[in-house]
Amino acid sequence: MAPLVLEHVVVVGRSGSAVGVADSATEGRITAQQLATRPLLRAAEVLESVPGMTVTQHSGDGKANQYFLRGFNLDHGSDFATFIDGMPVNMVSHAHGQGYTDLNFLIPELIGAVNYRKGPYGARDGDFTVAGTARIDLMDAVPAPFVDLTLGGKGYRRVLAAGSTALAGDLRLLTAVEAGETNGPWEQPEELRKLNGVIRLSSGVPSNGFSLTGMAYTARWTATEQVPQRAIDSGEIGRFGTLAPFDGGITHRTSLSAQWARSDDAGSLRATGYVIGYDLNLFSTPAGLQTGQHEQEDRRTVWGGTLLRSWELGPTWRDTAVTAGLQLRQDDIRASACSTPSPARGSTRCARTASSSAPTAPWPKSTRRGCRGCAARWACDSTACTAMSRRWRAPSTWPMAALPPARS
Repeated sequence: MAPLVLEHVVVVGRSGSAVGVADSATEGRITAQQLATRPLLRAAEVLESVPGMTVTQHSGDGKANQYFLRGFNLDHGSDFATFIDGMPVNMVSHAHGQGYTDLNFLIPELIGAVNYRKGPYGARDGDFTVAGTARIDLMDAVPAPFVDLTLGGKGYRRVLAAGSTALAGDLRLLTAVEAGETNGPWEQPEELRKLNGVIRLSSGVPSNGFSLTGMAYTARWTATEQVPQRAIDSGEIGRFGTLAPFDGGITHRTSLSAQWARSDDAGSLRATGYVIGYDLNLFSTPAGLQTGQHEQEDRRTVWGGTLLRSWELGPTWRDTAVTAGLQLRQDDIRASACSTPSPARGSTRCARTASSSAPTAPWPKSTRRGCRGCAARWACDSTACTAMSRRWRAPSTWPMAALPPARS
């Protein structure tokens, strides 16, 4: 009997080594090639490429996901900071929850890399980084124009068209449009409808070049919330049924962001800027009953930017790099939480807030040690306030240390 000969099996590890680059083993980089091998149901599941990260969903696919890292419940992103091309995704003082991170405007096929850091050790990262940070970089161009059509059960449909072209000089123009819908597994169809668009103008490379990116996103959906177990046990509804047929939401997001960088042997200079328009109307019945529905509304304009200057000190200083920078973010927010018998304006009880914050954060950072100083100022107007406390302002400053463990 001839011996059985097995085919060769090739196991490929990480494409690059971070030894001597990362401050600790909790940092890493996920490439576009690695992401292409992962099946994705939702855009935010790209974060599951971060070791130890779990991404789930409730209250409909148009809402921000629920995140977990190393067993740490991050809620909708309150303890995990996410950036796309330097533009923050987390929403401060959001009507639904602090740090609300809705990544449904992201088109996974356009991601160039995901750089992650776990733990509160990054002086650059700042707010929302108790558990970690992910910085997502977009591609400047796709290898070839394409149209991708996906059909599935439960009314799942998705179409994506993307392409890039070379303009004068080394300018590149990337455009993409995505449309999708699904009914989910629910007895009451989810009727999710979403539309995404991206246009990006770029030149050069990330270390010496610029990019200007416009993004637009809109979605609406019907949600099936949690329900009482007794309603299922009695046969009133099935496992995937609902007692609140009017839950769901509508959301929109538009943004314009820019990046610019120049570098040489002596160091580098980088700048980013962004402006974001956002709104959400979310109707929920937390108890899962036929009454008790409330609406959470959030409308805001966000703008800000970052300026970084780095110096390479050379062999005399053991190839140490020093970085100093300044961050600025301004949120102009109109948020409300209302009790409402149905998804319509005009409620019996409504508490509204309006706030803005503008933290500035200068920091120095070396290859192994860093520190950060923050200053914040905010204001709040609320219709629920009394005449004496209607206007409230509170300035605050505080230092924060961010000291990664020294490498041996």
